[in-house]
Amino acid sequence: MARRKRRKRKQQNPQHSELFGLIIIALALLAAASLLFTEHTGVTGRFLNELQINIAGRYALFFPFALLIWGIRALFFPNSVNFGRKAFATLVIILCLLASVHIYAAPTLDEPRLLLDMVGQEQGGGILGALAAIGLLRAFGLVGSVVVLVSTFTIAFLTMVDISLKQAVAMAGNAFAGILKGIVSNLTNIGRRLKTLIAQNKRTRQREATVIIHDYQAPGEEAAPTGQPPFDSEPESEAEPPEPVRPLPVPTAKPTAPSPTVPDLAQEQDDYEQKYTADYQLPPLNLLQKTIRLKDPQGRRELVSQADVLEQTLASFGIEAKVINVHRGPTITRFEIQPAAGVKVSKIVNLADDLALSLAATSVRIEAPIPGKSAVGLEVANKAKATVYFREVLESDAFAGSDSKLTVVLGKGIAGEPVVADLMDIPHLLIAGATGAGKSVYLNTFIASLLFKVKPDELKLLLIDPKVVELNIYNGLPHLLCPVVTDPRQAAQALKNVIKEMERRYQLFAANAARDINRFNEMADSRGEQRLPYIIVIIDELADLMMTAPTEIEDVICRIAQKSRAAGIHLVVATQRPSVDVITGVIKANITTRIAFAVSSQADSRTILDMSGAEKLLGKGDMLFLPVGAAKPHRIQSAYISEEEVEKIITHILAQAAPVPQEDFLDTTGVEQDTSLETDELLPEAARLIVESGQASISMLQRRLRIGYTRAARLIDDMEQMGIVGGFEGSKARKILVTPGQLAGMFDGLGDSE
Repeated sequence: MARRKRRKRKQQNPQHSELFGLIIIALALLAAASLLFTEHTGVTGRFLNELQINIAGRYALFFPFALLIWGIRALFFPNSVNFGRKAFATLVIILCLLASVHIYAAPTLDEPRLLLDMVGQEQGGGILGALAAIGLLRAFGLVGSVVVLVSTFTIAFLTMVDISLKQAVAMAGNAFAGILKGIVSNLTNIGRRLKTLIAQNKRTRQREATVIIHDYQAPGEEAAPTGQPPFDSEPESEAEPPEPVRPLPVPTAKPTAPSPTVPDLAQEQDDYEQKYTADYQLPPLNLLQKTIRLKDPQGRRELVSQADVLEQTLASFGIEAKVINVHRGPTITRFEIQPAAGVKVSKIVNLADDLALSLAATSVRIEAPIPGKSAVGLEVANKAKATVYFREVLESDAFAGSDSKLTVVLGKGIAGEPVVADLMDIPHLLIAGATGAGKSVYLNTFIASLLFKVKPDELKLLLIDPKVVELNIYNGLPHLLCPVVTDPRQAAQALKNVIKEMERRYQLFAANAARDINRFNEMADSRGEQRLPYIIVIIDELADLMMTAPTEIEDVICRIAQKSRAAGIHLVVATQRPSVDVITGVIKANITTRIAFAVSSQADSRTILDMSGAEKLLGKGDMLFLPVGAAKPHRIQSAYISEEEVEKIITHILAQAAPVPQEDFLDTTGVEQDTSLETDELLPEAARLIVESGQASISMLQRRLRIGYTRAARLIDDMEQMGIVGGFEGSKARKILVTPGQLAGMFDGLGDSE
């Protein structure tokens, strides 16, 4: 017994098993290489190749595969049970396969010699397959051979995997049942999905019938040409181009004596300018770029789908509501949500971030409620934003059909409708927004709207541009009162002269029993007299002016805003710094119509509009327009005009030999002077001291002139009224507004008047 146990331990030595396994694996790899890479395995490889092909034919790879499995078993599983029986079963399986292949490949089964000849032709299962096939065919025939091969293969396979036939049948049944179950489950899921898609499609069709979608790009909604062309439109093709405008000869200017008063705008139209305005042609539309509309990937189905998502999201938070209208505009889409009875609007407003998440939107703006409707507006940015071209709004009936000369383009509303504004109704305008939000571009749109509508004798512009580069392109236009003002000190003087012109006009109205400029112009037409032009003052950057002279600028702006409407003078103030020290409470109280572009904070939005909302705008022309008397602002995408288009418009106007704008409008001698009042005899000497010293100080006048505080203060007030010094600026010193030469002319004129 001890000797047998010792022998058994020697057979189970792991080192011997590992060595045996490595040798078998090496033989398997060499045999496989001889079949796959015969030319690179030498004499041994060619010998093994011929041997394997002769033995097993084309399927000789069975032998390397069997050797590889045997080597892996000996290397990693040396103590496996019944390995000899499993190895024998594997060889039987290989033999059955070779015999089956030989029988299948044989051209005839009646001649055993032909089966042997296939071995030399490298066909079939080699010599093993041929011998097994010949023996089976002789003993059992073709049908019997098939039965024997299948039975033997099954028995050998069950022996190799070490399971019983019952277990194999059960496993096959389970596998078939699993496959069948998977097929049934997939078919069921497909059926459910089809049912869901059909239901969704049906619900979508029902929603399309109930939800009203207003698409600004819907077919058939193109702006049709009106019966008569808007203003001076010109043909763009086919017809020959019109003759170029012939410049009129410019007469030499006659020297005029300096006047101590502001120029009379109604009396400065000489014969040349009257002839110029009679021949003046408004800019044609072909100077502007045509409208380019791109196909929006957001179709009606997607809008209805988003409406369903909104309703489901609200329902998940316990809010019962439904979408009743969808308005798609150039840049945003507004969903009108009607909450059920008893649902608080504040609940929907508080879910703004959750609704943005459900729609995968960058941000949403909620208007709760929409003015005039029992619905809440949810504004979502479009995936593809369309540009609103300036020409597109010019061609609309809203602008072309307007009788007002002061109609200006704003852009397009939420539903894609053209939006314009009449300065007669909104006498003054405050524009504010962060840098890059579209403020400067809109100012070009604003000015271009006026240039397409009115002639130089009907409108005068005063452009104040402390930033120097924004409005400088308009220099030389006949519509200007004076060249573009870039110096803040000159800006203050120009605004004072506007006030002087306003007062002069009111005196004319009173003398002619006219209430406003329209009535006065009607009376002037009936008498054949010169009409008064409208005046629009545009300040591009209020912040720079407020830094220079805040009190003085604030006073003149407020005075113009309070009284100038009936006089035909309108004020447009723009700034990119909407803070309370720039847009003061007094300015806001007098300029009630406002435009807010995108800002960075809610505080800035409240400064402009007295309410939040501008901080959620998208930028690039997206704005909120709050007209006078409106409870809530209107969201508008402003019209875009390029710099090239502006240059074409200006070139067209200047080609008509436009007269040079008045330079003397900025003359500091044109300030308000009241010569009817008694003047202090020390006023000329006091003014000379102030101008020469460059310091407007009451205490200095007290010391130098040896007078009291009251008289010195009165002298400073008189000089402020005459425009010699600036207004009071708190702790800062008053500014000196005139030169010594100008001062001498002022007092010479004062002496002559006396």
